[in-house]
Amino acid sequence: MEITVHNQAQAAVLSRKCHLRNHSRALRKLVQSKAVGQGDLQATFQDITQLLSQTLDVGRVSIWLYTDDRAKIRCFDLYDRQTHCHSHGGELSITDYPAYFQALQVEQVIAAHSAHTDPRTQEFSQSYLTPLGIQSLLDTPIWLGQKIIGVVCCEHLGATRQWFLEEEVFVCSISDFVSLVVGVCDRHQKKLQLRETLQELKRTQLQLVQSEKMSSLGQLVTGIAHEINNPMGFISTNLNYVAEYTQNLFHLLNLYQQIFPSPGAEIEREIKAIDLEYILEDLPKIIASMKTGMERINTISNSLRTFSRADKDTKVSFDLHKGIDSTLLILKHRLKANENRPAIKVIKAYGELPWVECYPGQLNQVFMNLIANAIDALEGLESWQVRTLAGAEHRDDRITDHPTKPTHRLMPTIRIQTEYTDNKVIIRIADNGPGISTEVKEHIFDYLFTTKPVDKGTGLGLSISRQIVVEKHGGLLQCISAPEQGTEFLIEIPI
Repeated sequence: MEITVHNQAQAAVLSRKCHLRNHSRALRKLVQSKAVGQGDLQATFQDITQLLSQTLDVGRVSIWLYTDDRAKIRCFDLYDRQTHCHSHGGELSITDYPAYFQALQVEQVIAAHSAHTDPRTQEFSQSYLTPLGIQSLLDTPIWLGQKIIGVVCCEHLGATRQWFLEEEVFVCSISDFVSLVVGVCDRHQKKLQLRETLQELKRTQLQLVQSEKMSSLGQLVTGIAHEINNPMGFISTNLNYVAEYTQNLFHLLNLYQQIFPSPGAEIEREIKAIDLEYILEDLPKIIASMKTGMERINTISNSLRTFSRADKDTKVSFDLHKGIDSTLLILKHRLKANENRPAIKVIKAYGELPWVECYPGQLNQVFMNLIANAIDALEGLESWQVRTLAGAEHRDDRITDHPTKPTHRLMPTIRIQTEYTDNKVIIRIADNGPGISTEVKEHIFDYLFTTKPVDKGTGLGLSISRQIVVEKHGGLLQCISAPEQGTEFLIEIPI
């Protein structure tokens, strides 16, 4: 069961990482669109609807804007993926669909998994959804200043569709992009406003990853923990009954053996055939082993909940060591030996830390980004030697106090050290990998900068981590590294 849940979780995480990369590419492509650069609003709308349809794999995408009297919304572009055609000109009256337009005013996104039954969209069922075969809607209002100027509408045909959080935020970012494009139609302001558009898209992408807690892990992990708890409680409760019933049966069997020491040849043969003596000895061990397994599942579930806890609007008191430990547990499968390297050793040199007023979910994401990057750095190196130098048994596998000192690459190692000094918490995450060149280090926190292959990194992790530590917590995130000297990331959080 543990392996199955882990494989499902890993597949879901990889799938969401792929979605995130696709969303990031789509946003970059829109920013670089010739139509945007020329200020051609209609052509820009066509680029947006077509790209959004392809990225989200939906049948129809449209952009609607309010008329001047705000009594209707008019379709400025609709892309039909089946026919590959663009159209425009349809209108909807606000008074005909009061629930939908009221929802637009109060909600950031309308994710109607079943549009025919969702109270926000069911009023479209007969007149719009059924004739077109639409089952699910993902709509986001287009805000310009303090008022809504239109709607971006994604229509899924066929079976109902469950919208994921990263898809909702992605469409919200597209709505923001539309708003900014509409706002820069004035040619005199076009260049300035397009720069602001790019910055807004960057912020939107950062918010996407923050909400997803490392490319969608937060929602996934919460769901896994919930799914684990239900059968775990059932199995754990029934295991107690199984243990009790087994003891009762053993007691009854002993009584039979005492009262009827010679049960007859047929029963003797059956006792020998099933090896009753071995069963009596092994069954309690099996039950004890199952209880141990349940305890382990419970530990994993608790760690998953610690990692994926949702942040509130205000900071809360949090034990950072629990956040680090939960992150390590989630990454445990990546620390194991593989065909490229031996198992990664994790050294935890924890100091005495006070609980910190912070956003726990966001700091957990920072820990995840930095530790995952350390693991990536240790992958694929062919020079690991799994042995211990004489006199080095207690020297943390040659990871030195400062990563820029010479490092002997004996065993892939990650060292996590914490301390509290001068009213600030300091966390150091160091590896004995290949290190980073000066040129790369200068850009390591830049948005979308990555040295990893296209299918391995998005260039968002460190940029987001810096934003969380510096902007959200008023702290410091620093990289200390040099080629062949390992890498250390230093986090400072003021108390």
